[in-house]
Amino acid sequence: MPTLDIPVFYWHENFGFQRGYNLGWKKHLDQLEEQLKYARKACTNLTPYNGVPLGGIHPTAVLVAPEYLFRLYEHDSEYRLKAVSYPEHEKNQIIQGLAELSAKYPEILIFGGTIVWHKEMNKLSPSMLSPEASSSNVNSPAMVASSIVKDTKALEQEEIARRQNKYSKRVFDWQHPRTPINKSRTFLDPLTEELDSIAGYSDRQTVYAKQKAIKSDLLRHIAKNTCYVFFDGKLILKYSKQHDFHEIYQDDTVQFVPGVKCPTITVWGKTLAMMICSDYNAKGIKVYADTRANIWVTISDILTVSDIPPTGTKKGFAAHIAAAGNKNYCQLTLRSNQGLAKVTLTDVTIWLQKGILSIPLYPN
Repeated sequence: MPTLDIPVFYWHENFGFQRGYNLGWKKHLDQLEEQLKYARKACTNLTPYNGVPLGGIHPTAVLVAPEYLFRLYEHDSEYRLKAVSYPEHEKNQIIQGLAELSAKYPEILIFGGTIVWHKEMNKLSPSMLSPEASSSNVNSPAMVASSIVKDTKALEQEEIARRQNKYSKRVFDWQHPRTPINKSRTFLDPLTEELDSIAGYSDRQTVYAKQKAIKSDLLRHIAKNTCYVFFDGKLILKYSKQHDFHEIYQDDTVQFVPGVKCPTITVWGKTLAMMICSDYNAKGIKVYADTRANIWVTISDILTVSDIPPTGTKKGFAAHIAAAGNKNYCQLTLRSNQGLAKVTLTDVTIWLQKGILSIPLYPN
């Protein structure tokens, strides 16, 4: 059976490049470029695949960065560190930076970690303010009538109520009610190497508590945790975390809401899907299986994977790429009709590891 060896490069927090809260997103983009330079150099001697034409995109290598790579930190009045989210305009700047990097390294498929960001709950589109504005007949009675539009404030309140109902239902759909988790989640401060409890990481909510927060009159922004995937300078996939409801940002005015879509792309003739961290659960795995993907990418802060999602069939092949910020939690796993097998990761520099992922082109 013909195979295709794909180098997979990982960002490792304890291999030299830190996600320190004081670095800023521009520094992380610079660090990503350093890793892309090395990935290109490391792949120079690879023999291109010259077999049967494959569908979709054909990257030479894959670079996977971890969850929370782009996350904003600030200090409160007592100088306690707090994990918060980027405003939408800064998120767009980060995306533009990732696109420019991808254009410089068009042969590498880039999973750019995740961006924690927020957008306004009451943001209205021009068509919502004046639906007739898009009419092809600018002199129509409808266009004339559009000069008498609904009060903007009333429209904003309607939009807030619509979104609150939508997001409240989404929270309940993705996770049934449970009791709060009392165990605090700790974060390794890369500068002091001390364990600190950081607001936004350690806070917990029940599903009902989150629904109440989403419907609160205080809510002004919704936050998401999104991975943007680039190839050849183009955004080809975006995925927002769907399950981690203990994520609380800033204050009562900003709340995390889950994504709902599980999009796929075709890579080397195979279907690729992805998850983020705690999406790896019974419901998430079923969604994965429904995509019938052959290749999965899971991006996490720290992730231990005991098994990988099924392919949807008893026979077949699946590659699972788990990328975390800590080197001890990165792994490649192959699943075939011969069972599960871990792929050895080999150090290639002080900050990168390289796993050669052998992909069967025509699995049984």
